[in-house]
Amino acid sequence: MRAPLEIKPHDDVETLRQEIRKAKDGKYQLRLRAILMRKEGAKSIQIQKELKIGPYTYARWVKRYNEGGKEALARIKSGNPKGHVVWDPKIFDELVEEIRQSQGYWTLKRMQSWIQEHYDKTIHLETIVLTPSILHSYAAKRNTSEGVLYCSAECFLSRL
Repeated sequence: MRAPLEIKPHDDVETLRQEIRKAKDGKYQLRLRAILMRKEGAKSIQIQKELKIGPYTYARWVKRYNEGGKEALARIKSGNPKGHVVWDPKIFDELVEEIRQSQGYWTLKRMQSWIQEHYDKTIHLETIVLTPSILHSYAAKRNTSEGVLYCSAECFLSRL
C-alpha cells in the first residue's frame, strides 16, 4: 500500500478557504478544494470520489502545490491548447449521406476511417457520436462484438 500524499504547509486551512471564495476560475477552485480537503484530513480516495477526479490528476495537483503553493495551482492550463475545434459540418453531412446510400451498419471506427480517407482528418470517436447530424440520422443502434453499430432509418426499416 502506498503512503498517503502529504501536503506541504504553504497555506493554512483558512487561507485556502478564502482563496476558494475569491477565485473566479472554477477549475482553480476545484484544485484548491482538493488541497483543502487533504489538509482537513480527508483520504485521497475520498477526495477523488467527491471531486470526481482521477488519481493521477490528484497526484499532479498535490505535486504542483508542494512545489509552488497555491500560485502553482493557479497557473495550470487545461483544455485543448488549440482551443475548441470546430469541424466543418459538411464532413458529417456527407458521412450521413454515405451511410444512407450504403444501407448497411457502420461502426464508429468505420465512420472515423471514412472521414480520414475522404478528408484526411482524424476526428475522435466521441466527437463523431455526439455530432447532431449523426445522432439524429439513425433509427437504431445496437451493441455488438465490433462495438456499437449505427444504421440509417431506411436500413433499419428494411431489416424488419
